[in-house]
Amino acid sequence: MTQTSQAGLAARLGAEHAARPTGGAARAEGVLTALEAAGVKIAQPQQYLGTSVKATYCIGGRTGSGLAVAVCEYPDAVAARAGRSVSLKKFAGATNREVHVRGALTLTLTGSGAAEEKARALAAFEQKRP
Repeated sequence: MTQTSQAGLAARLGAEHAARPTGGAARAEGVLTALEAAGVKIAQPQQYLGTSVKATYCIGGRTGSGLAVAVCEYPDAVAARAGRSVSLKKFAGATNREVHVRGALTLTLTGSGAAEEKARALAAFEQKRP
């Protein structure tokens, strides 16, 4: 990646971060906290480009076992469901990948061999306040 494209990406990520809703909106970091409490620890969470899946903001990373986790925020539940559809189509070739919706949030889990960890992550996500 060139220095110019890195600067452009950094600007886009910064704009997404700045445009996040305030107030009582569900936050991706709250999901990461719930996952950690369930024993699913993301090493070095980082922001992802949300516009690639029509999201306002995304953050995620990998667990120690290699499970990839991404949590995305959307303006509302309708947008989250639409974003899930975009994500499933855009990354249709990815194996062992699932996208779940709860309120205005999505949780994407990708990886094989981590069935118990996936189950804990999904249970924590489903119990999280939408």
